[in-house]
Amino acid sequence: MIIEVPFVYSRGARQPGKRKFKPAFLRGSTHVRLEEVAAEDFPVAFELLTRDMRTGEYRPGDEIRYLGGSLYPPMLGYGGERHATVDNVIAHHAGGCTSAIGRHLPQREPTFGREMEALLELDPRDPGDEAEMAALAARGAEPVRICGGRLWRELKDELLLVAEPEDRFNPPQVTIGWRKNLEAKVGPLDCERHFRLDQLPEALLSLGLDVDPDDPASFGPHVPHLPVIHIPSAIRYCHDQGPAFLKAVRKAWDGYDYTRASTAVLRVYSELGRRLPPDARPEELLEPFRSFVEAVEVGEGLRRADAWRREIDKYEANPAQHASEATGPRP
Repeated sequence: MIIEVPFVYSRGARQPGKRKFKPAFLRGSTHVRLEEVAAEDFPVAFELLTRDMRTGEYRPGDEIRYLGGSLYPPMLGYGGERHATVDNVIAHHAGGCTSAIGRHLPQREPTFGREMEALLELDPRDPGDEAEMAALAARGAEPVRICGGRLWRELKDELLLVAEPEDRFNPPQVTIGWRKNLEAKVGPLDCERHFRLDQLPEALLSLGLDVDPDDPASFGPHVPHLPVIHIPSAIRYCHDQGPAFLKAVRKAWDGYDYTRASTAVLRVYSELGRRLPPDARPEELLEPFRSFVEAVEVGEGLRRADAWRREIDKYEANPAQHASEATGPRP
């Protein structure tokens, strides 16, 4: 299917009666092709059932489809619709608005109103960036698919469970997030918080919740979105605790007050620092960090080094360290 996508581009133009051409933002549009896919060729990989806070029951939520090894979540709707359809996107564009299809396009306001813009004379020596904006619109349309009149956008990403401890406003709960968004927000993922989509029991266990993993009715307010997996092969995430371990080692080394440390602790502290270049690898730091933690335990007590020892235990239990156990994160 071919639809029109509006955009705003820059080009030299002059108003009637004016002598000089000046840079202006003008309205433009291009036609893009959206690929249509039959439902039988576009199966549902996961469903995210949403818990009704009033009744406590789970009701149908978002579907995430699967094609060519990629996941396709639904595009955001327009005109009050939850899920974007071809009709409401076309109507949205007809009003001069851009949609998620044009997400690569810069957001600009036209310099002139429509009536004045129709009277402008364009600078023949200035081609502007109209072709560039049209190419960006085409780029935004490439990952979009149509199925049953609805729009879906390809994401080369993975959906994960996130164990969120209790805070001032919320009870402990297991939420859902895309891996790239989580990494951008919190940095390296931690095996005590981030789980594969099929590891709901482990995520609940990590929060210490007394629920029956086989009985969704027992989840209470702890699982607002319940994943239902239709294509297990779509889950490919394999946790690697190495980056989080490396971050923890750097934080421990940077935050340690060595001014009051004993000679024994200073010796291993210095050795750890020597092993911490910018390109250090986690496996190279395990033994130096263990020696540092053991020295601190002897000199300053177990309590001081308890959190560091926990980071060592998590890294050593990391499935990525054991090829035969590469089944995802474990708390």
